[in-house]
Amino acid sequence: MERIFRITRLVFRNIYTYRVDYIRVFLAIRLFQLLIALPLISLLVTATLHLLKIDSITEENIVQLLAHPLFLVVLTLIILIVLLFIYYEMGMLILLAYHQQRGISYTLEQLWRRLNQKVVYFISFETGLLFLYLVLVLPLISSILPSAITQNLSIPAFIVDELMTSTRGRLLYIIGMALLFVIGLRFILTMPYFTVYQWTTISQAVKMSWRFSKRRLFELVAMLGLILVLHISLTVILLTLTFIPLFVIERVMPAWALVTAAFTLTFAQGLLLFLFTLLQAVFSQLVVLVAFRLTHQPPVKLHNESFRETIMHWTIICTIFVYFLISAVQIINLEKTLYEPTTKIIAHRGFMEQGVENTMSSLVASAEAGAEMVEIDIQQTKDGQFVVFHDATLSRMAGRKEVVSEMTLEELTNVTVRAGKLSDKIPSLEEMLQKSEELKIQLLIEVKPHGRETADYLARLIALLEKYDALETHYVQSLDSSVIWQLNELEPRLKVGLVFALYIGRIPPIEADFIAMQQDVASGRLMEQVKNSEMELFVWTVNTERDMQYFLEHGVDGLITNHPDKAASSRTMLSNETYFLKRIYNKLTILF
Repeated sequence: MERIFRITRLVFRNIYTYRVDYIRVFLAIRLFQLLIALPLISLLVTATLHLLKIDSITEENIVQLLAHPLFLVVLTLIILIVLLFIYYEMGMLILLAYHQQRGISYTLEQLWRRLNQKVVYFISFETGLLFLYLVLVLPLISSILPSAITQNLSIPAFIVDELMTSTRGRLLYIIGMALLFVIGLRFILTMPYFTVYQWTTISQAVKMSWRFSKRRLFELVAMLGLILVLHISLTVILLTLTFIPLFVIERVMPAWALVTAAFTLTFAQGLLLFLFTLLQAVFSQLVVLVAFRLTHQPPVKLHNESFRETIMHWTIICTIFVYFLISAVQIINLEKTLYEPTTKIIAHRGFMEQGVENTMSSLVASAEAGAEMVEIDIQQTKDGQFVVFHDATLSRMAGRKEVVSEMTLEELTNVTVRAGKLSDKIPSLEEMLQKSEELKIQLLIEVKPHGRETADYLARLIALLEKYDALETHYVQSLDSSVIWQLNELEPRLKVGLVFALYIGRIPPIEADFIAMQQDVASGRLMEQVKNSEMELFVWTVNTERDMQYFLEHGVDGLITNHPDKAASSRTMLSNETYFLKRIYNKLTILF
C-alpha cells in the first residue's frame, strides 16, 4: 500500500511540473475535436446522404446501404477518422508522460511528428486489431474521457433494458460484461506499447500487453481505484463548497437567485471539466509508470520557461471573459426552465415494477403512478383478433414454446404470464380499450406485424378503435412504415407515428402525427427538426433520472419510460417552485 501511495504522489508531481504542456495539449485536442474531427464527420455523412439521394439512415435501409460501395467507403473513412483522433489524443498523452518520466528532452512538435510516423499502420489490416482494442478498452476508461469523441460509446439502453427483463438475459449481460472487463484489462497497455516503441506493430503491442505481469496489472487496477476514490471525494467536497452561496441566497435573497445560479452553474461546469481533464492526465501518467517500470524516478524539469510569463496572463483574461459570457447565456437558459413541462409520461408496456408488462395490472399501476399514456404492443391472433403481447413466442413470459400468431385469442387470454413474483393474464386489445376508458388514460398502441395477418387486419384495428369511440383518443405506432402509411390512408383521424431505433440525417416531410425515437439517436438537432415539422416527438426508453431531466428540459412531447413514477416526479421538479440548486445539480448530472 505504501508503494501505491508513493507512485500516486509521483504521478501528481509529474503533472504539476509539466502543467503548461498539459494545458496546451488539452486545448489543442479539444479545438481539433470541435473544429476539425466532428465537422468533418458531419460533412461526410451529409455529402453521402446527398449523393445517395436519401434523407436519412434508419433500420429500414441500413442493410441495403451496407451493400453500397460509396456507403462502405464513407463508413470506413469515418471509422478511420475516429481511430486516428483517439490515437493522437491517447498517444500524445502517453508520449508526454514517457518523455517526462524518463527525463528525455522534447517539444510538442517532436511528439506530433513521432505520432505521424506510425500513422502508416492504420492503412493496413492491423487497423482491425486497433478497432477491436478500442472496443474492449474504451468501456473501461470512458468515465475518465468526458470530453473525448468517444464519450457516448455504449451499448444502446434499449438493448440492456430488454436483456434485464429476464433471468437468462441478466445472466448473459453480467457474464458478457465480466468477460469484456477481463479481456479489456489485459489489452489496456496496447496503446502505450504501440506509441512508445517506434518499430512495434499493433499486433506486437497487443501480444506485449497480453503477456504483461498479472501482478503488476492488479497493482495498476488498485492504483486506478485509489485515484478514482480520491477524485470522487475531491469532486464532492469542491461542489459542496461551490453550492453553499447559492443555497443561502435562495433562502435569504431570492430575487438574486437566478443570477447567482447562472454564475454557480458556470463555475461548477468549469470545475468538473478541469477535474475530469486532470483525471485523464493522471491515467496516462499512471499507465506509463507501470507499463515501463519507471516507478522510482522523480520528475525531471526539462523546460525553464515560466508558467506565469508564458500563459498565465492570457489564461486569466480569457477565463474571466468566457466565464462572464457563459454565465450570461446560463441566465437566459435557466429562465426558460421556470415552468413545468407539458411532456406526457408514457409507461413502457405499463408500470412493470408494479404489474406484469402489457397486462391489466401494469395498466392500472401506470395510472396510479401519474402516467398520461401507456405504451402497449399488439399482434393479430390466429382467429383474426388482437392480443396485447410483445414477443413472438410465450417463452420469456410464460415458459411455453407456443408461437403467438398460431394461437387463438381465447387460448392466449387464458395464459398466465409472470415477471418475478408478479403474475397476470394476457389481455385482449378490447379489454385494454375498456379499462383505459375507465381509467381515463391514453394508449400508445404499437402494431407488431408477424407476417401471418389477415389482409384486412388494419381495417379491423380501426373498426375496434371506432367501436369504443377512441380513434382520436389513442395513438398508434409501428417500426414498419408501410403499416403507418396504410393506417393514414384508411383513417386520417387516427394519430399515427413511426418508431425509429436508428436515425442519422434530416427529418423529411412525412405523413405522420408523431415520431418515436430511440433516446441514443435523439440528438438536439433532430429534436429541433421534429419540432419545426409540427410533428410530436416521443423518446424511448428513458429510464435514468439524468436522461429524463435532459429530455424534459428539451420539451419533448412524450417520454416513454419503465419508471413513470420517477418521470412524473422529475417533471414536477421543473416547476417554478423548485430551487435553482436542484436544477443546477440535475444539469451537471446531464453534462457529466
